Amino acid sequence: MKTLRACCIRLHRWFGLASAAFLVLVGLTGSVLAYYEELDAWVNPRFLAQVRPGEPRLDLATLAERAQDLAPEVQVMEATWRYGGRQAEIRTRPWPDSDPSFAPGFDSILLDPWTGAQLGRRTWGDIRQGWVNLIPFLYRLHYELALGHPGMVLLGLVALGWTADCFVGLILTLPAIGWQSRCQRRKSTRGWWIRWLTAWRIKHPASGTRRLFDLHRAFSLWCWMALLVFAWSSVLLNLPSVYEPVMLTLTGYTPPAVSIIQASGKRGDAERGLSWRQALEQGRHLMSYQARSLGFTVQREIMLRFIPRDEAWLYRTHGSRDVLHRRGATDLYFDAHTGRLRALQLPTGEGAGQAVTSWLYALHVADVWGWPLRVVVLILGVVLAMLSMTGVLIWRRKRMAENRSAGE
Repeated sequence: MKTLRACCIRLHRWFGLASAAFLVLVGLTGSVLAYYEELDAWVNPRFLAQVRPGEPRLDLATLAERAQDLAPEVQVMEATWRYGGRQAEIRTRPWPDSDPSFAPGFDSILLDPWTGAQLGRRTWGDIRQGWVNLIPFLYRLHYELALGHPGMVLLGLVALGWTADCFVGLILTLPAIGWQSRCQRRKSTRGWWIRWLTAWRIKHPASGTRRLFDLHRAFSLWCWMALLVFAWSSVLLNLPSVYEPVMLTLTGYTPPAVSIIQASGKRGDAERGLSWRQALEQGRHLMSYQARSLGFTVQREIMLRFIPRDEAWLYRTHGSRDVLHRRGATDLYFDAHTGRLRALQLPTGEGAGQAVTSWLYALHVADVWGWPLRVVVLILGVVLAMLSMTGVLIWRRKRMAENRSAGE
């Protein structure tokens, strides 16, 4: 037992020191991102259209075509409703056959959903463009350290270590169990629980070092389950190559349809086959048929995206099986040339693995249960930063005390 505890102490200490800066960063940015839409709207009010009650909005295909007319030098890839329908975000990329040095200066065109008028352009998350990208830049910091794929993988490895450290830290809060006879152990069970109860408390009065230790240990216990959920959901988002096989083994989870559908033959990266209008109509037709067949309802459209790699269209809606509140994850994939159904992915009702994954994602992005969860996520991000900082301070004070003792 002593050997196990000593090993756990070393693992907890070195992981905490190695990951502290990362966890402080993701904790504080995560607190802010719980209110992503509200903050981005506050920073960029000109990117939101005035609501026109009683006036119908343009559909996603029409808005995508408008954006293509406004920016013929780039290829429109995706049209998405944002901010409760007050903005249509059109994502773009340079044409595949364009000059490699060509830099359009934007990858997102924001349109008025009622008129199709342009509200603005930006390269999402590029802080060099100024305040218009402040909140998206914080998102990039939180998700990938604003470094692209390498940053995403690095944070995924941190999340994997964080998940393991949740269990290591829990073990360290447990009172030691001595070598006792079975009778003695039965008598001391009640005492063991009483001793563990002290780990949940913050002593007062106490020395500064003791107060730091109590804060670190007690808050980690109070928030243990929430911290584990956010740690493992971070692995889901940043390191799916680890998350998917683990969840396949535990729950039978299969990865998202976009990672398993295969095109029957390549016909050119830039070629779509179906137009935006045809794709929207086909997506609506296929989704309506699937809804009738499987017994769910479609409540609103979310997004239409062209996926060149798979030569497919993605039509996303918010349906009755969704966990997410503001977004949607009822996804339908169909062939970009023939319109044939490739795959349907429902958030719930299709197995425990998919349901668990949907809930993990919804909890992580604070898009379920309304404002109470967003407040919890805000507080939890601050707690995570506090736990990381107190852990470093505890180590530093112990190290200083050891150095003083060695010098005497």
